[in-house]
Amino acid sequence: WRDEVVPFKGSIACLRTDGGGEFDNHSIKAALLGARHEMSCAYTSQQNGVAERFIGSIKRIMRPLLHGRQVPLEYWAEAAQTAIYIRNRSPTSALGGKTPYEAWHGTPPDVSGMRVFGCLAFAMLPDKDRAHSLAPRGKEGVFVGYDKQRKGYRIHFPADNKTMITRHVEFHEDKAFDFQALRDRQQEASQTAQGEVEVVLPSSSGPQPPTRPRIVVIGPRRPPPPLAPVSGSVGAPAPAPPLAPVSGSVGASAPAPPSAPAAAHPSAPAPVEPAAPAAPTTPAAPAPAPAAPAAPAAVAPGPPQRPPPTTTRSYMLREHVMRQRLGREHREQARAVLS
Repeated sequence: WRDEVVPFKGSIACLRTDGGGEFDNHSIKAALLGARHEMSCAYTSQQNGVAERFIGSIKRIMRPLLHGRQVPLEYWAEAAQTAIYIRNRSPTSALGGKTPYEAWHGTPPDVSGMRVFGCLAFAMLPDKDRAHSLAPRGKEGVFVGYDKQRKGYRIHFPADNKTMITRHVEFHEDKAFDFQALRDRQQEASQTAQGEVEVVLPSSSGPQPPTRPRIVVIGPRRPPPPLAPVSGSVGAPAPAPPLAPVSGSVGASAPAPPSAPAAAHPSAPAPVEPAAPAAPTTPAAPAPAPAAPAAPAAVAPGPPQRPPPTTTRSYMLREHVMRQRLGREHREQARAVLS
């Protein structure tokens, strides 16, 4: 505002505002460049009647702008700028039917480019913002006013909270942007994301090992190998080896015969007879060899293992090498026949 006023009216001599924090700071004092700054008392708007009256006029224009297309209250700043833009280009009796723009610049304003605030608008996207050549060329947004420095429209995209200034816009002034549907979609997406997080969270607090995806190869299966015959009954105990007879050790003397009975007359000594020689003994027969240990019981075979997949890199490489070798052999045989 100062840059627009000073070139036409000269330097500012006095600025009168209320006591709000937005006016009582070092930035305002530096912008005044030595001009006097007067502030009204708290809750006494009568001391700055001209500014307060103009604020009331701007709010009277802002209400239909916001409620005409059901624009949320968060766009009040955009609505205020648009209201001032409309007020400066509207005729007033204070200037004899002229507009403030014409009284300031000396030429009547061009109102052919004015549009309905808050209406549905489709802004054309540049090629760099499009994902591919078949992507939509326009993006749905809401018209929120005019730009001061560039001759373009301000289009806001509530979905990603971005604003674009462009001249290539298609307006649907009889329609409004559906803010309620956008809020419903965002709320549904938020609930879905929260539900997915609850399912994905592990039950235990410790670190979980990474899971590998299961790959199932669908194709013809080779026949399983034949099962080995099972000998004997499973779990039958082996027969115990026969016990060897116990025989005396080699060279042991035979037991002596019993002594003769005592004589009838104990006083007569018994005649001493020479001991008979020991009978020769034959060596004991060797013990039979221990029987061979019984074969372990056969274990029932498990399910047949699946053959290796035929789509692995090593298998395909072997098949390729084999086909090349067969091809070379066929060519050599054909060359030998032709020669």
